[in-house]
Amino acid sequence: MFESIAVVTLFAGLLGIIGLLIRKIPVLKRVGVVKKKRAGFPALIKKKARRIIVLSPRKFLGSKFLNIFFQKLLSKIKILSLRIETECNRLLEKTREKTRRGKENEKYWEKISKLSLKRKKRQK
Repeated sequence: MFESIAVVTLFAGLLGIIGLLIRKIPVLKRVGVVKKKRAGFPALIKKKARRIIVLSPRKFLGSKFLNIFFQKLLSKIKILSLRIETECNRLLEKTREKTRRGKENEKYWEKISKLSLKRKKRQK
């Protein structure tokens, strides 16, 4: 039942898209193609930088602004590196705990096997 509803919906959607395309393709052919000259990435950066400098030349070029910016940037990098270090330490402790438990588990089974061998020898 759900499959039949899904198939009907799919075909209805496809028919709708085809209908729209049939109606709009002639209109799009009449409009034609308008080529727009795209500004490259460096030109865009220069344009934005010029706006910033024109709006506030003292603030942007002042050493105080750059110092504050670099201080904030370095503090964020430091916080990120500390978070990464903390996560690495947590994962390292987790793996150490798993290996320690694995060794204890192996020793436990070795003791049990030795005890069972001793019991078998005694019974004989």
